[in-house]
Amino acid sequence: MIFLDEPTAALDPILTGEVLRVIQELKGSGKDFIFVTHELKFLKNFADYILFMTGTPANVHDIDETVKLVREDDHVVYGDSGYSGIGKRDEIKNNDHLSKVEFRINLRPSSIKVPDTYKGTNWDKEIENRKSSTRCKVEHPFLIVKRQFGYAKVAYRGIAKNMNRFHILFASANLVMCARAGRSKEFCMA
Repeated sequence: MIFLDEPTAALDPILTGEVLRVIQELKGSGKDFIFVTHELKFLKNFADYILFMTGTPANVHDIDETVKLVREDDHVVYGDSGYSGIGKRDEIKNNDHLSKVEFRINLRPSSIKVPDTYKGTNWDKEIENRKSSTRCKVEHPFLIVKRQFGYAKVAYRGIAKNMNRFHILFASANLVMCARAGRSKEFCMA
């Protein structure tokens, strides 16, 4: 496996093309890659899986980044209660694709009211639990990055450097989860 961290950064267009050609040749010979790049046109033809992440200053809320992260093939998006009202935002309502996406956002736990005397199934709570169980699947890589890789606290080294580190950490966490699931190397690297 070859790890590359922005292999075309600061290269002129001729050298960039040459580096990308060599990478393509290496993939053709059976090599596997995890890399961080801004060459999205190259990735569309080269990569089996593409992960998008954004990095922002601490004063930017996650909800502001939603527009950048929802892909064209996403039809349903899950989120915690911090994303309440996402469907009402102008950048969502005015976008042809995003306005059709179904946002399944958890309610705040305090907003689910059931009398203590009620003995039946609390369906509101059950629905919220199902939303959470779907959404929590994306939390597993965070657990691996924090516990196994020891990256519990972020040392700020600039947004670009931190994002490069996160891309490699999360790609590696996905490989750990794949191996834990008992998958073959061929499956995990496909």
